[in-house]
Amino acid sequence: GQAGNVRFMPEVIYFITELALASESSCLAKSDLTTDRSRHFLSDIVRPIYNVVFDEWYDEVKVNQSNQRDVKKLRAGYEDFLPPNVANYDDWNELFCSPQRLVSSIMLLDEKPLFDLPHEERFAALARVDWQGSLSAATTKTHREVHSLWGVFASTHRVWLTHSVLFFSAVVIVAGEPLPTADGNQPLLGQYLPIRFAAVPLVVPMHAVLWWCARWQITGTALRPTWRQRIEALTGKWAHEWFMQVYDAPTHCERFHIVVCSLPKVFTLLPILTYIVLRWLDDG
Repeated sequence: GQAGNVRFMPEVIYFITELALASESSCLAKSDLTTDRSRHFLSDIVRPIYNVVFDEWYDEVKVNQSNQRDVKKLRAGYEDFLPPNVANYDDWNELFCSPQRLVSSIMLLDEKPLFDLPHEERFAALARVDWQGSLSAATTKTHREVHSLWGVFASTHRVWLTHSVLFFSAVVIVAGEPLPTADGNQPLLGQYLPIRFAAVPLVVPMHAVLWWCARWQITGTALRPTWRQRIEALTGKWAHEWFMQVYDAPTHCERFHIVVCSLPKVFTLLPILTYIVLRWLDDG
């Protein structure tokens, strides 16, 4: 009941409860937080957490003179729905569900990680956590709630890829042999059936580009790659790491599993290379 202000963040409540149970044998936790009943727990732990929620969404609190109830005023532009880059309860709950991100995100006011402390001392240290920085949208936002077709495509991209391949395959079969052109040049998709079927897989790299754009649109700041990571992706560092991973695998079975399950992105270019080679052989 005392944590009612963060009742929509059950993972946070579970996190606090687990630390409280672990600190029962710690005299430090008892002397710091259990004196004066629950005042310190509410003012030093719950209120700072809820202040992050309030500052993310609201400008101020007014009192309704007719019924004397609090009325929260949302920020300008937040009345219909929250902007894509604003953190919400789902983002904060997701942070506390991810141990790796939680360990690296929760920092004390002196910029030291909370998890560097012994387990039984962490509950007492919650009053010294920098909740504004630890729960900011930049560190917790993993998914942007965009109101566009990018979100639809990102969640159903495999359906679009399958339908596109089947559709263009049917077009190639139904269209039949193309008529010779007046100037004697080759049609864009080739004169013969194997050449035209080689053009069908060109849908794959096109789909990869659209999927990358869709993921970029819906991925939050916490998971978006940095400029350094983007440069490394363009320079092919990821391909080198993939080959080293295959080379360092101890058994042939593990190497086969890596090759099959984690093919590098360069293989999405194979349809383009196949089409170019077949067109060159056809023209030759």
